[in-house]
Amino acid sequence: SVSQSRYSVNVSVNSKGDVSENGAEEALITDQEWTRFARAMTTPGSFDPFHWLPERLAKLARTDAARNCIDPMAIWAYLLPATLSLMGRDTWLDMSGWREPNVAWSLLIGQSGSGKSRALDLVLSPLEKLNLREFENWKLRVEDWAAQERAKAKDKSDDVRPDPKPKCRRYLISQSTPEGIVKRLADQANNGVLAYRDEFEGFVKGLTQYSNGKGDGPEMLLETWGGKGLLVDRIS
Repeated sequence: SVSQSRYSVNVSVNSKGDVSENGAEEALITDQEWTRFARAMTTPGSFDPFHWLPERLAKLARTDAARNCIDPMAIWAYLLPATLSLMGRDTWLDMSGWREPNVAWSLLIGQSGSGKSRALDLVLSPLEKLNLREFENWKLRVEDWAAQERAKAKDKSDDVRPDPKPKCRRYLISQSTPEGIVKRLADQANNGVLAYRDEFEGFVKGLTQYSNGKGDGPEMLLETWGGKGLLVDRIS
């Protein structure tokens, strides 16, 4: 069943009116769209996920698909995990405390020239800008942190303690080993991260990149499907 009063994204959202665009008075999701979403979720028939989106967003996706000569479903294949990564680690589904992990794996298979990379670039472009902005901000914070630590080193007081090094908010991860992904996730607190590769073969090879094909990278990633934490112990 679908209930407007049960939807929230990491914060309390009591109705569709709580979901707005940049604080604008106009609601991002209209009454008709809530009704259409509820009907699409409960009525058997053809699979069209764009019926689940606000009409403006669905129209933009279809327009961009036509402009780039790609199947709209190619955009959806990347849009779903990208959106979930921005929603945080999990979502409260009701007031009883039930949470659903915001985890989705998506693989788009198609012939060369079918527009897979164009769809990927279309969805990731905003996240890449956010990633770069956060990285530049993090470098400034690290410089300030290093200067403060140097000043503390000159202080002979016993009360001087080092502050933890600032961590960088990441929106995207690419070309990383499973160990690298785990470390990046540990730095994000409750924020989500989108891990992606343009070529699936590169993703598979990266799972055992430094273990001669004998590592447990695939198993480690499979264990993250439920959204639970990983306890990683290494000699180093």
